[in-house]
Amino acid sequence: MKLQQKMSNRAKKRSTIWGYVACVSALLYAVPHLWWGMRISVTFPGEYKSSPDNVWSVAIGFWTMGFVAILVALFALSFIKP
Repeated sequence: MKLQQKMSNRAKKRSTIWGYVACVSALLYAVPHLWWGMRISVTFPGEYKSSPDNVWSVAIGFWTMGFVAILVALFALSFIKP
């Protein structure tokens, strides 16, 4: 009985760690996409062209993907149980 409880506690600890890793990873993905959406070219791969004619590509590529990544981070946190 004690061994089973020990294994259960170990599995809960492992899943908690991976939940936090998934959350932090999603936030690290979201942050640059949001600041690229604000036309800040820091750490942008390649040549950054901030022209007003590609508003939809900025809205979809940066803002939408940034907010989806934040939702994924919250979803990952929902798997962590106290």
